[in-house]
Amino acid sequence: MPHLLVSAYDEGVRRDTDAFLLPENAFSRLEDSYIWRGRVKKRQGFGDLGRLRRVFAATPLVQVTGVGVVTDTIVDLLNDGAINLRATEANAEIQPGSVVVTTGAPDIGTWNDATTNGVMTAAGGIAVDGTINYASGQIVLNYTGPTIGGGVISVAFNYFPSFPVMGLRTREIQATNAEQTVAFDQLYAYRYVLPGGWEELPSTLAVVWSGNNSQFFWTTNYRGTLASESFFWVTNFNQGVGGGDPIYYYDPNAAPATWVAFLPIINGANELHQCKIILPFKNRLVCFNTWEGATLATSVQYPQRARWSQNGDPTTLATSWLDNVVGAGGYIDAPTSEHIVSAEIIKDRIIVFFERSTWEFVYTGNEVLPFIWKNINTELGSESTFSGVIFDEGLLAVGNVGIHSANVGGTVKINLQIPDFAQEINNSDNGYDRVYGIRDFNNEMVYWTYPTFVGDPEFPNRVLAFNYRNNTYSFFRDRFTCYGYFQKANNYTWATLPYSSWSSWNVPWNASVGQALYYQIVAGNQQGFTHLFDGSGTNDASLTVTAIAANTVTSPNHNLEVGQYVKFEDLTGITITAIGHSTTTYQVLTVPNANQFTFDGTAAGAYPGGGSIRVVNYIDIRSKNFVPFITEDFNVRCKLAEFLFTTTSAGEVSVNFYIESALDLTIDPLIGSNEVRTYPEDNDILAIQQNKIWHEIYPNYVSEFLQVGITLDDTQIRDDGIRDSDFEMHAMRLSVDRGDKLR
Repeated sequence: MPHLLVSAYDEGVRRDTDAFLLPENAFSRLEDSYIWRGRVKKRQGFGDLGRLRRVFAATPLVQVTGVGVVTDTIVDLLNDGAINLRATEANAEIQPGSVVVTTGAPDIGTWNDATTNGVMTAAGGIAVDGTINYASGQIVLNYTGPTIGGGVISVAFNYFPSFPVMGLRTREIQATNAEQTVAFDQLYAYRYVLPGGWEELPSTLAVVWSGNNSQFFWTTNYRGTLASESFFWVTNFNQGVGGGDPIYYYDPNAAPATWVAFLPIINGANELHQCKIILPFKNRLVCFNTWEGATLATSVQYPQRARWSQNGDPTTLATSWLDNVVGAGGYIDAPTSEHIVSAEIIKDRIIVFFERSTWEFVYTGNEVLPFIWKNINTELGSESTFSGVIFDEGLLAVGNVGIHSANVGGTVKINLQIPDFAQEINNSDNGYDRVYGIRDFNNEMVYWTYPTFVGDPEFPNRVLAFNYRNNTYSFFRDRFTCYGYFQKANNYTWATLPYSSWSSWNVPWNASVGQALYYQIVAGNQQGFTHLFDGSGTNDASLTVTAIAANTVTSPNHNLEVGQYVKFEDLTGITITAIGHSTTTYQVLTVPNANQFTFDGTAAGAYPGGGSIRVVNYIDIRSKNFVPFITEDFNVRCKLAEFLFTTTSAGEVSVNFYIESALDLTIDPLIGSNEVRTYPEDNDILAIQQNKIWHEIYPNYVSEFLQVGITLDDTQIRDDGIRDSDFEMHAMRLSVDRGDKLR
């Protein structure tokens, strides 16, 4: 019986031709898995890095203790006049375990929520245990007896604004090889501080940005007044939303450090107010696609413009950017009607993507006109500012017809294996603005998060994974708004391992990912959660639960789809009864709106908030359609299929054989079931000692086409041990023979 051996995988998913015309080791579907060094691997999970949060020291409220009462109710802490956040931060939540309430004379008392279970524990004075709802902000304070009234109520707490993560950017600091990650949501900037996590970046100037949820933050590091200074320059390209935002730079050398609004004079009464991109180049700061005028509100956009500062110090507002003084600042407009969308420095050249063309921003060395425009390509550009990924050979970016690679020699489309990818991106809700890319140096991958047009999601709901070592593509069902890099301060210890279970810890103890300052990918999502790509086999919590009743969960902007699987964590006071199964993994049944979904269970109890959702991923792989005897006019018969897997302790997959060209019509195996283990069979002593193991299935399959699918069925997805196990396939061997005559 002839054998088809499929191994040395180097094709990935292919959508450029019919499935029966694909190369032998290509896949027609490759989801939550990818090609890596000749094998098929399960996509890595992500660990929790915490939600973006703000920290409030003890703050006296407008509300005071009542007169002659035994209970005071703060209806919504975040809506008290002294806090006044609820109107602009409707989905904000209080962080469990962070609340301390004190009441002053004549009604002295102290409470805290150290138990994190919705109880305000009495800690002194006339206090009696009370309650707190972390989602609604309601706090109930009970007293030992009637109060005299008028006592000041002070509250120290942390809270999550719950806005989308809009930037995870790298700020250069004084230490060598240790950079700081600065996170942004729509309103605030954050730093990561141990042991607590994210907190607002300290500044004497309180800055609250006002951009929408598709206006991401572009940043760059460049000198300040002195060449020895390093300022952190920031723009969100928001001219009009909420009154607009100017360009800022962060000055760490001020005492104390502070944000500084940057509004340099360019000529007469006109100032530079905003831009899409800032890059340091040839000892100048260059701004692309600018807003200029007397005020931010009345400024005019110059979408083809590049404007630069003088050599050296760009911070002298009165002189550094003047365009009517030779040797100071200046500008030049590209001779096109298209807008500047993205730009990066490649080999001492700035490559600039316009909407449908590519240009080089060329340095001339002439002080009168130090820069000019040079057209590179008139057909291929980019529509996504943050899709740019830098390589030595060129700049990759997502355009309206594909993924493009550009350098001074030209621009080419590189996604020939998946030629229609660009058309899958949602054009609604500023979908192209939401495409965000990053390079994973350690795994030699590029990831682009994007929203699909199917289902019309507002936020990204898929990731395109590109292995640039062998030019292969695959898709992940992840939901991230942006990416960045992160260096943790300390080595992992037993106490700080980021894995939710032993089965999900697939990384060797001495792996480099565990050491301090290791350069890791960090991602953020639409609820302000941040995650590290840590090589684990599962995901940590990435969504909040603000309310749960019966089978309906409220989670603002959850971005889930019907059919996905989830697990709930920390649902204090809630008991869930599963419906139709007996596990703690649940399936999303309906999505009535962007803030709610229903699941196959029913919840009962009083819920104080503070719970979360862990989204479950699983592999979904389909081979090409094999037609080994098509030229002889015979169907194909497959009696035996064997798979070489990396050995696990509890892993398992479902192997399906698809009939003819029907996508989801399968046959049952002749012997046994379609469940195939990735761990040794019972009493197989030799296999237990092997790090790779063969497993077989007997399909007795006769069809015009032979297509193999590898995934997890409903039972396997709901089994934590199976689902969280690693998956790595090295080869597939199909024993085939001639079947019936085709005609």
